[in-house]
Amino acid sequence: MGKSSVMSIIESQQDDKGSTWNEANVIRGGRRGRRKVGGEGIRQTRIGRAWGAVIVAAVLGVALVDFIVQNTRSVRVEFFAANGRMPVAVALIGAALVGAFLVLTAGMARTTQLRIAGRRGKRRGRRAASLAAGGTD
Repeated sequence: MGKSSVMSIIESQQDDKGSTWNEANVIRGGRRGRRKVGGEGIRQTRIGRAWGAVIVAAVLGVALVDFIVQNTRSVRVEFFAANGRMPVAVALIGAALVGAFLVLTAGMARTTQLRIAGRRGKRRGRRAASLAAGGTD
């Protein structure tokens, strides 16, 4: 691969801020210690990404508190035989949490299903390899 090919790879590997990562990282596909081209740059670490997630969570938390404070009007809620009155914010957040729980449950069931299928496939592969090698099950 020539120098111009490497440079085109480097130029195509830009993050969302337009920063380009070093040649060795692009070629190796490495993740640790990525530095910006043309300078020292800042190392990306798991702790740094965790702080980013904390900041996003804090902003969303403030937005949630603001939503609750602005939606205190009470509404009547009926669900099958149950009924009652509660603030709009509580009803909407409760509905969102129930929906998130259902999606999470379906995702966990699918992940479990795939793991079981993967284990069965590995077991069958080992068994087939053992039989092909002349062994018995």
